[in-house]
Amino acid sequence: MCDKPTQEELRELTRLKIEKVRKEIAQEEQAKQKSDPLCCTYDKFKVDYDPKTILNVQTQTQRAYKINKINKPNLHYSHRMMYAEIGSKRQIKEICTDLKSCTILTDEKRKQLKQSQFNFKSLFPYIFDGLNYAATHYSKEKPFPSDDNDGNYYVLKLSIDDLCHLSLQEYQTDSKEHFMHELLRFSKISDEAKYERCIQIAKGKYLLATPLKIKIRKKTQDEVSPIERKRLRNLITVDECTKIIDTIDIHILKILIDPSLGHAGVGWLPCPSALQAKINYMLHMLQDKKNKKNKKNPFNELTALFLRKYFMYINSLNRSKEIKEKVDIDAVDLWEHVSPAKVIKDEKYKNIRKCKKTEKKLTPAKKIETANKFFDKMFKEGLMAGAKVFPVGGNYNPKTKKYSISLESSLPKHDWTEPIFFTGLS
Repeated sequence: MCDKPTQEELRELTRLKIEKVRKEIAQEEQAKQKSDPLCCTYDKFKVDYDPKTILNVQTQTQRAYKINKINKPNLHYSHRMMYAEIGSKRQIKEICTDLKSCTILTDEKRKQLKQSQFNFKSLFPYIFDGLNYAATHYSKEKPFPSDDNDGNYYVLKLSIDDLCHLSLQEYQTDSKEHFMHELLRFSKISDEAKYERCIQIAKGKYLLATPLKIKIRKKTQDEVSPIERKRLRNLITVDECTKIIDTIDIHILKILIDPSLGHAGVGWLPCPSALQAKINYMLHMLQDKKNKKNKKNPFNELTALFLRKYFMYINSLNRSKEIKEKVDIDAVDLWEHVSPAKVIKDEKYKNIRKCKKTEKKLTPAKKIETANKFFDKMFKEGLMAGAKVFPVGGNYNPKTKKYSISLESSLPKHDWTEPIFFTGLS
């Protein structure tokens, strides 16, 4: 009677099967033009995932927003989006369900608001980067079409390949898997209320609306080639987690993107393109990949969302044409915008929540110092091209409870061709 194969023998058999399928795919690819749709799975099998052979999606709808790919390091980032990303419920004084009627909030009603209504993480940074890039570099030749069913939105139909180019550019390695995962998850939300967010339209005044809607058109199993289905099975993927994306419909609230299109006077922020993907790329370089709990590496405690919001907050303080070299910031105000959970409030005062000694985490001041070093390294890597200002150093004064932040710019002073003022927000 034969002995059962060992684990090593089973792995070797699996490897040989995968290698055989790869050879079959290569032979088929040589015999035909590349037309396989993008396949995205939740499973982490990126060792066997080659975007160059899979990322070749052709949209089949007449209304698709087609682009000729260009690589630019900069874009115009809407001020409305910037302020939406750094909002919190403690800043809100009035809430509006439309642009005409607003309700003044009492403390009791403010407490009833959900923190999730101020949450612009997950998919939002990537889509916002992509839409602002399209508005900056493509909208003059190809204006954004309005939604036929709702005049408050623009709607863009994009192939997945074009969307990845707009949002991630060439920095896809460290971001695409998460981007696709969030894209699929976001598109499956059926409860409209979960889409709603509070969007700042003036100082203390917020609009409760749905900023973004995503609809995905997926290939059916019949539309996927047999060789592709065989490849997926050999990679031990689960059918329920496998989505074949064809085109994406993006519905974006007009008031959010209009500043970048030049349709509103609130202005835009000079910003690096694909900012979120670039931050992920730099974090991947600096963090300890083998041991992310390593306390000796301070970059391990930074997150891409925290760094993005810190960058946005710093730029919200520089709304005039003058490019500042230094700025003094109230510590409570900074953390209120960047990480509201860090701020505690009693009846009279606001203070920054201190880390417990047992947690062994970076103190708030040390975290800001590490973030400044992070952006300085991004600058030296050439990733901050197009940014008006960004932090590169500074210190904290515990007596005054203020940060003194040193700033750098990638732009010549007074090099402006578009309106950048936004006096209505703070």
